[in-house]
Amino acid sequence: MRSSFFVAVAAFAIERASASLNCTALVDIDYYTCPDTNCDKAGTYKAGTMAQFGCAWDNSTATNRWLWNYNEFYTASTYEVKDCNLNGRPYNNTDVLPKCSQDIIVLEITNNAPLKPCVCHRNQSAVSRVMRRQMQKKSAPVPIQY
Repeated sequence: MRSSFFVAVAAFAIERASASLNCTALVDIDYYTCPDTNCDKAGTYKAGTMAQFGCAWDNSTATNRWLWNYNEFYTASTYEVKDCNLNGRPYNNTDVLPKCSQDIIVLEITNNAPLKPCVCHRNQSAVSRVMRRQMQKKSAPVPIQY
């Protein structure tokens, strides 16, 4: 029983790793609750740490490209990364990622998470998911949905 659990966990981890672009951040890279720097900043990949990018936000443009991350937040596309790897292949940047609606592997293993709407609270400090939910139930500002 215990070995089947570890096999299942290992299979999920391998599948997830093969569907993510894993890069080392060269500088601190902020991530947000929605693909907009005016939304809540949820955190930062510190320089030298690994970031796991899943796919490119479907409404991205050539001048405004956003990535959905495996932490379920969004990062503006960046060249401030190194040692990127996707399915054992090296890449210099994040441009390799397809749009989320076209990335069947990411959609399957995340239950379509990148396609679900996000809620943007403008000009508020970053808060935990639990706090965000509590704020939505109370008299929080009207959220902008993407």
